[in-house]
Amino acid sequence: WFSHSALEEAIEKPAEFLAKNPGNWTASALQAAGKPIPKTVINQLKKEVKASSPGDLVTDLIRLIINASATRRINVEALLGWMYGSPNMTAQGLNGPVFALLSRSGGSVYADKRVELKGYVLDRQNPDGGFSLLEGWESDPDMTALVLTALCESEHDSTRLRERTQTVAGRAFDWLSANQNADGSFGAPPSAESSATAIMALKSWGILPDDVRFVKNGRTALDGLMGFYNGEGFMHVLGAETDTIATEQALLALCDGGFGQPFGVAVHSGKSGIQDYAPHFFIAGFTLILLAISGVLVYKKIKRKKSENQT
Repeated sequence: WFSHSALEEAIEKPAEFLAKNPGNWTASALQAAGKPIPKTVINQLKKEVKASSPGDLVTDLIRLIINASATRRINVEALLGWMYGSPNMTAQGLNGPVFALLSRSGGSVYADKRVELKGYVLDRQNPDGGFSLLEGWESDPDMTALVLTALCESEHDSTRLRERTQTVAGRAFDWLSANQNADGSFGAPPSAESSATAIMALKSWGILPDDVRFVKNGRTALDGLMGFYNGEGFMHVLGAETDTIATEQALLALCDGGFGQPFGVAVHSGKSGIQDYAPHFFIAGFTLILLAISGVLVYKKIKRKKSENQT
């Protein structure tokens, strides 16, 4: 475990970096850290929301919903309707359904749609227990962790759906544990983004990073993420420069529920076996903010991969 002061620094310094080097998800990251969102970021989001349309990609709509909501100044009601009503919800594989679930938005108005989307996601677990963007692809730590975060909420689920979700989540956590790197990080190659995604999944289900399933060679999932911290922000991969996307994601992973507190207050079940995976439904504001902001992860990872392939 890191000291409280060390974790505070790993929040303060990256927040300062993002305020000067904002990205597409800086509003959510700074809100999570309890820091003010620059007016330039808010104004840019206002422009993007105004320019959005029903035909936009589901992931683009959700990015705007999550980040605009973080400012508490921008109305996204129209975007919610477009998102849930999109005929292209599954055009990007699991991305659309998972992101919609992660948004935790719409309340009872879209409850039936959310249950439908959850069933769609559950049906697409790979035989090895993990999840992938598209059917037939190998299981991926980013998508597996993101799905786990998306599945945690069960306000409108039937008893049968909750039981099925716990079974699926148990197998997914087993896969995630088996595919953790020897230094506690995640991803191939290891990256700050993949490690942050995994920590989000653990937190959303009330599992601490020093849980025996996620300690490799004495190194926890938190050790794995902190290995990418360079004193200014977070690197995408070891040896690289400070990266805006990696820093945004790491900040989201290190902060609990948007109140600027370091990781470490997540509830742990203290039970064994599958019970460890049972969701812990915390105070509404705490959990909803945490899960909403975590929807950034796979979307950005895929955008990064596309950019790298083009260079």
